[in-house]
Amino acid sequence: MIFHHTAKFKDIKHTFHSEVNFPHGRERDIEANKELIIKGCKNQLINDCKRWGCEPSEMVFYEVYWVKRFFDSKGDGIEAREMEVFRWEK
Repeated sequence: MIFHHTAKFKDIKHTFHSEVNFPHGRERDIEANKELIIKGCKNQLINDCKRWGCEPSEMVFYEVYWVKRFFDSKGDGIEAREMEVFRWEK
């Protein structure tokens, strides 16, 4: 299961995005493993900050979410929604 995380930093207009894959994760397991998911995403954030050239101390916004897809009776995707796991704003 893929979890997305986005971050904004002081004096930078661009929003940064990355993904963390929990290969055995399932929707039904999210609530019971919420802290583990957040920890895994924050660990990835540390690496991403280095790659992005940003300092974690300059972060003003951070969120973790997953995308829930909805299907019609034929199995065709009709909608997708971002489902929040964690949100922080300075």
